[in-house]
Amino acid sequence: DPRAGKLVQAPASEKASSLSDVLSIVEKPDGGLWLGTADGLVRLSPAGDIEARYQSAAEGLASRRVSHLVPWRDGVVAAGADGLSFFDMDGADAGLSVSLNAEGTPAGQEPAFVAALSPDELLAGANGGVWLLTPGNPAAKLADLDARGALAAQGGAVFLAGTREVYRLERDENGMRGALRPIEGRQD
Repeated sequence: DPRAGKLVQAPASEKASSLSDVLSIVEKPDGGLWLGTADGLVRLSPAGDIEARYQSAAEGLASRRVSHLVPWRDGVVAAGADGLSFFDMDGADAGLSVSLNAEGTPAGQEPAFVAALSPDELLAGANGGVWLLTPGNPAAKLADLDARGALAAQGGAVFLAGTREVYRLERDENGMRGALRPIEGRQD
């Protein structure tokens, strides 16, 4: 129970079977949850009831195995090896999902991370690169880097965890993403 701050075992049922392999979790503004599972995307009410389940491309899900969830705008980005999808309380936003999966978008392997930088920007690490995704634009490869994670910090700085170093990505004076620079010091 997320509001009570305690773990509660869910009752065994056929409806709960898709919840047995949860790979990622994001809290909704109302206290409910989005669950990324090996069998799709599930939206739970604050009471833990299944409100919606998405398991196929016909339902707007780019990748059935949802390895990463990222709160973004008024919903969630569901990411997996076959691409990214955007869902809100009304379901999939097909136009936004198509835009995020435009030509050049990293696909073919599960992303190492997906991070929301702003309401108009996502950062994804996949296929040995760091990609900036903005709706309506082709994916922009920012760096050839096998990044393992990212943090969008207050003030606009972005930190990336590489295999042996931590990097910082800042905006330039025009608001564009600037150069990727290693943080001084040795991290291994």
